[in-house]
Amino acid sequence: MPEQLIASFDIETTNLKADFGVLLVVCIKPWGEAVQTYREDAYPRVRRSRNPEMLKTVIEELNKYSILIAHNGVRFDRPYLNTLALLEGLSIEVNPAGKIIDPLPLAWRHLSFSSNSLRVLSEWLGTTAQTAGTPTAAAVADTANGEVAATLEATSEAQSARFDWNNQRNIN
Repeated sequence: MPEQLIASFDIETTNLKADFGVLLVVCIKPWGEAVQTYREDAYPRVRRSRNPEMLKTVIEELNKYSILIAHNGVRFDRPYLNTLALLEGLSIEVNPAGKIIDPLPLAWRHLSFSSNSLRVLSEWLGTTAQTAGTPTAAAVADTANGEVAATLEATSEAQSARFDWNNQRNIN
């Protein structure tokens, strides 16, 4: 059996709809490795709202993995990136032959918390250290069958980069 490459990822945007929003940052954390951060402000701008070079780089990196883990990745992250690719005329999509594991629908199905945010789930499962209310440690959240793992490090990096990006915008 070929080696299964696993990574978690998270995106931060300015809007929930790809045709109106800007992709600010994408963080990818390969299993057992450091977080890779792709920031919109690190690439030359083609148009105010889109950056096809960053998008292509991110999708190509995500497609190296046979399994991706993303909290709300099935309903938001993957469709958002695929829509941007379509708008840019790129003939690529996120992980078309691979698998995306999304802890959010698993939480909806197996748990009944007042919130199913990644932060709340990891607190209840005891899988994260907290610093100023932000998840910072890589965490493994076991589901009922014990097969799904999710990391918080990519989410934390993406949120920090989005905060930095917003602060730079307000200063300039």
